[in-house]
Amino acid sequence: MQIYLAAINHGITNDNRDIHCINFAPYAPEQNPIETIWLKVKQTIRIHFHENPALKRVKELFATVIRDTYFDFPKLYMYT
Repeated sequence: MQIYLAAINHGITNDNRDIHCINFAPYAPEQNPIETIWLKVKQTIRIHFHENPALKRVKELFATVIRDTYFDFPKLYMYT
């Protein structure tokens, strides 16, 4: 990852970079915002699972939840 970021950032200073690598503590889901997003998506799928008997419909529901949900919780701002 570091080699990739060095290549795309071409020596640009940290403050001006478009892409940053943020290291989370290993095995620390309480620090990783994606864990909260996954939890919210899984909860929604569980609630509506009976309405979606085919895997294709479950995948569509997953995509809809990810696309149409506004995620706003404190963990999202831990690293900004």
